[in-house]
Parts: sequence; C-alpha cells; structure tokens
Amino acid sequence: MTEFDHLDALMKNVDEIEDGLKRMRDAVALETKPSINHAIGCIQTLRDGLWLVDKALENEYGGG
Repeated sequence: MTEFDHLDALMKNVDEIEDGLKRMRDAVALETKPSINHAIGCIQTLRDGLWLVDKALENEYGGG
C-alpha cells in the first residue's frame, strides 16, 4: 500500500465518520445537535489537513 493509498483510505474513513455524525444528528434531541455540529466542523479541519498531506506527498514524489 502506497502513502497515497493510505491517505485515500483515511479520507474514506473521514467521510464515513461525517456521514455517521449527520445520521446521529438527525436522531438526537435538540440539545445534542450543537455538539454534533461542532464535531462535523472538526471533520472539515481534518479534511483540510489531509489535503495538505496529499500536496506534500505530491511534492515529495515529484507529482506536484
């Protein structure tokens, strides 16, 4: 498995976590939704970080 494959697998896991949080948000009481929304916002931060890793790998392997 290459670093790019590993990163792709991580991104799929992030997508699954986000989808799970969204499903959970639809099923919980109103008081819990802000916490779930915060966690979903953190997912975007993680996704941005993984994008930076992708760009660094492209540079490292001459693809960028």
